[in-house]
Amino acid sequence: MAATKETRENFANSAVEFIRKYGFDGVDVDWEYPVSGGLPGNSRRPEDKENHVLLLQEVRDKLDEAGQEDGKDYLLTIASGASPGYVENNKLNEIAEIVDWINIMTYDFNGGWQNISGHNAPLYYDPATANTELPTPEHFNVESAVEGHLQAGVPEHKLVLGMPFYGRGWSNCDGANQGEYQRCAPPREGTWENGVFDFSDLEDHYINKNGYQRYWNDVAKVPFLYNATNGNFITYDDEESFRYKTDFIKSNNLAGSMFWDVSGDHNGTLLTALADQLGFTPDEGQEPEEPSLAPTNIQATEVTSTTVTLTWQAPTEEPTQYSVAYDSKEKTTTHTTITIEDLQPETTYTFVVSAEHKDGIRHAGQALQVTTKSETGGDGCTAPTWQANNVYTGGDQVQHGGKLYEAKWWTTGEEPGTTGEWGVWKLIGDCE
Repeated sequence: MAATKETRENFANSAVEFIRKYGFDGVDVDWEYPVSGGLPGNSRRPEDKENHVLLLQEVRDKLDEAGQEDGKDYLLTIASGASPGYVENNKLNEIAEIVDWINIMTYDFNGGWQNISGHNAPLYYDPATANTELPTPEHFNVESAVEGHLQAGVPEHKLVLGMPFYGRGWSNCDGANQGEYQRCAPPREGTWENGVFDFSDLEDHYINKNGYQRYWNDVAKVPFLYNATNGNFITYDDEESFRYKTDFIKSNNLAGSMFWDVSGDHNGTLLTALADQLGFTPDEGQEPEEPSLAPTNIQATEVTSTTVTLTWQAPTEEPTQYSVAYDSKEKTTTHTTITIEDLQPETTYTFVVSAEHKDGIRHAGQALQVTTKSETGGDGCTAPTWQANNVYTGGDQVQHGGKLYEAKWWTTGEEPGTTGEWGVWKLIGDCE
């Protein structure tokens, strides 16, 4: 996609079209990774180093053109890798001139793919790791990653520090040093997958609970958990470690913080801590919220082989009527529900529900994709039909296109059958 002028321009045009359609602020490009690394099947070539810059410049140009027409300043950012290899494989000084800021992914330094326990996102290098088998611990820490970007020509005011809203773990770790930097077995527990723990899950079930004791590494400035009974070790971040990292942001004049990801903090603990520590007060100077004009919470409540029943929530300002557009057709109603008939079996339709007001202007809600059932009704599956706007978590099953799928982890909007071997949806079998 980044290798030719034609494909770069095609991507840039489609990105601009997308953000205009759905009202986004801009584009964040997360290429994992140019030149080397990433998943085994990735395309990679030495020219990626230059093509990454060309791709971003193409998107920047298209965003600026759209911004002039729309009266907006559209943002362009990237998510960058934290390793020295990523710095070597990218022209970060040129990228920094193009983008609004760089979100450095300062986490996943260590994890269950290793047989030695380490920290997910240590702020500083811990000399105690020097004689372990951990990979380049002198580089795999936040301070080193930030310094690498700064030395590569990224200005402080364009560098955003990544914060993890999750932890990583191992099982059967040797008991010395409370399991820290010890030989371990692969993880057998997790929130969505073994070895990955949402912070809210840790907060509710692990931190000083159920045999897990919290400890603190005062060199790396991160907490960790150890269960002496089963040898489970979990590395994570909390409000205390975030305080050291937000102080680091301020002392180094960085642009701020970002986090991965909000679904891991259901209790709002970490998000609140970040806002407080960085002095973020979103209510100051904001204009009063305008009344909602578009329908929201659009859902398919019943799906057969030939019909789809849609429901939605009315906007705060009452419309004169609603219109439902799909497959070059349109239906209208004054109610917040409608049944669309005469559809084709096992066919994916995109429905757009709009509210029309007295001034004649229509305000569209979020598009909803729905796939009708097979003519046999998919009797072999008792799972609900997949809905693009629904949130699914690990273990949830859905039927789609006559097949049964199971989610491996949290997902929304990713269509079953399109995510591949490494994707979120696992194919269970045919529904018939």
